[in-house]
Amino acid sequence: MKKMKIKKLTLVKYDYDKFPEEWKKENPNPFKDMTFMYIGEIENMKGHAYLQCMKTGKPIILHIENIIPLTDDEL
Repeated sequence: MKKMKIKKLTLVKYDYDKFPEEWKKENPNPFKDMTFMYIGEIENMKGHAYLQCMKTGKPIILHIENIIPLTDDEL
């Protein structure tokens, strides 16, 4: 699968839908209905994104592979 490049200051969400159904039965989405601002990749933690929750302003770090940009319909 091709790795998606996300531009800084893009609105993103946690890509919960990509996980297997069996896994989701035991692991509810911890970021349901949350939108984040992608600030950038953490220099000393390759593959990790620094995000800021748009609702609370709290910072969060997630794997870049687990976030996707919002669609035009979600904006």
